[in-house]
Amino acid sequence: MDGSSRAAIGAAYDVVADSYAKLLPDSSFESPSDLDVRGIDVSEEVVRISRSRHPTCRVDQGDIARIHL
Repeated sequence: MDGSSRAAIGAAYDVVADSYAKLLPDSSFESPSDLDVRGIDVSEEVVRISRSRHPTCRVDQGDIARIHL
């Protein structure tokens, strides 16, 4: 996938991020607060919402296809 396709996907998720987040339940009870949790998403808006809902977790904007594990 090229950079313009990734940008288009990110922009599409930006548009629906708030509506999508409202559909998801509060999941804070599912992960112990003592774990080092990290998130990544291509959408700036999804990252913004994730950071506001989970301020103790590290959430970055990026492309999961480029992560080397």
